[in-house]
Amino acid sequence: MSAAKRGPNWTNEEDESLCEAWLNCSQDSIVGIQQKSDTLYERVFETFVEICNQKGLGNNPGLRAPSGIKARWHVISKACSKFAGNLAQVINRQRSGATPQDNINEALILYKKDTNHSFTHMTSFRILQNAPKWIIYESNLKDKTSSGTKRKLVEDTDTVENDDCVPSTSSQMSRPLGVKSSKTILENRSNLSKSSMELAAAAKQVARAAAAKSKLTKEKIAAINRLADTTIMTTDTSNLSDTARTYIEIQQKLILEKLQSDASGGHFDAGDGEDNDEDEVVSDKGVEFLDSEED
Repeated sequence: MSAAKRGPNWTNEEDESLCEAWLNCSQDSIVGIQQKSDTLYERVFETFVEICNQKGLGNNPGLRAPSGIKARWHVISKACSKFAGNLAQVINRQRSGATPQDNINEALILYKKDTNHSFTHMTSFRILQNAPKWIIYESNLKDKTSSGTKRKLVEDTDTVENDDCVPSTSSQMSRPLGVKSSKTILENRSNLSKSSMELAAAAKQVARAAAAKSKLTKEKIAAINRLADTTIMTTDTSNLSDTARTYIEIQQKLILEKLQSDASGGHFDAGDGEDNDEDEVVSDKGVEFLDSEED
């Protein structure tokens, strides 16, 4: 029996398209709760082919297959999840004077030390890192592996896929996008690199999910908030609308005020002065960053 013919090597552009397709299918409102893993990757494959064709990539996306899409996604997601952990570890150290690029460089060193391989999926990581579905997907994968089960980090089970790749209930996340909105995102995927505007919503959704499911520890939540802070502070506002630019600048000001207050040992209140319950993590007026102080 002859061996199966291996497909062509994956290009960076194909990896980017795969990440965009996975995010689009994962956040699509037309996904059923009982969706099986193979069904998901068939949908990801179809979206991947469409994206590649619209980008005019040289390789024929039809040479890929749903099984190959699934295997490649697991390679990317495993590497990106590992790198995200390394980056959070670096940021948690709170080195004085360290820039975001310094943190990334140190995380790359840690990744290579841990895996004996260089991290080669930075573009994919930047596409995924601020997407709400990816943040929750990655967090749930880590929770499953730390709960004492024998599942691998990226093991393909219906539970993992259904938990993380279908719309969540209203108690966990905001209402999923409608059909027209989902198609709009697909048609405007070139704007995915400007995902900073979704960062506040991502932080709020992750915080809500953490509080509702009681899965994330204080340290995890604090790390997520620090990642959100770093991304907001380094957002390039030159290509944003006036409204978007004003929003980002306000968030940056709030972050700086909180850092200055923490440094002086004071108390920072980003809300409207009203009392909030201890479990409240998000106000109606914006993101209230979670307190990461130890009890």
